[in-house]
Amino acid sequence: MINLGFRSVTAGLEPVLDEAFPSSRAETRRWLLQSVEVTQHGSGEYLFRQGSRTPVLVVLHGWTAFRRTSPDGRVVIPRLAGPGQVAGLLGVSDLSTPVDLLAITGVRTAGWSAKTIRAAAAADSGLALDTVDQMAVAMDLLSERLDSLPSQDSRRRVARMLWSYRELFFGEEPVLTRGHLAGLVGTSAEMTRRVLRRLEEMGVVARVGRSSLQLLDEEQLAGLADLPVST
Repeated sequence: MINLGFRSVTAGLEPVLDEAFPSSRAETRRWLLQSVEVTQHGSGEYLFRQGSRTPVLVVLHGWTAFRRTSPDGRVVIPRLAGPGQVAGLLGVSDLSTPVDLLAITGVRTAGWSAKTIRAAAAADSGLALDTVDQMAVAMDLLSERLDSLPSQDSRRRVARMLWSYRELFFGEEPVLTRGHLAGLVGTSAEMTRRVLRRLEEMGVVARVGRSSLQLLDEEQLAGLADLPVST
């Protein structure tokens, strides 16, 4: 982690704060701008660890993965967080986080201690509502994800993750690799490999090199995911 210093990095943060905390007062956002810590994290670095008290972070650049290690050692990735998204809000309630936050690319974040955000929220009801809204969205996404898994077979689960994150898997500069897929799907690495082999046989995707994937048939992948191509 590299602390980038205040003067060189705060320019341009105003619209980010406006979007992340839209109900807060302008003076609150100015105060947050003055107290922000902007840091750079390399790929593979942890921004925070499971069981810790977390800072509140806004992702400015790059992609992160929320990862949880279950008691039996299985790694699950409940969701990703990219530019403009907020992480670490459980710390505002002084709760330890149930997940790691891992940089899967180079990542730049704007951050504050949880105590700073809590104090600001106590003085600004708009910021308090923003933190509640952010946590509600995160919980809704997680609940939707968990509710859908038992009803989906492994092939549909793999197809849905590939489709949902297709720009990150199949873009010109892929962010996600085959190694991330099992955690996103919530199944074993071997099961995921078997499904990928079947998708290759069907002409849907192709494995490229040691870790990448190529999308060969967009319509077929959407159909297997039971999602329309236009989403």
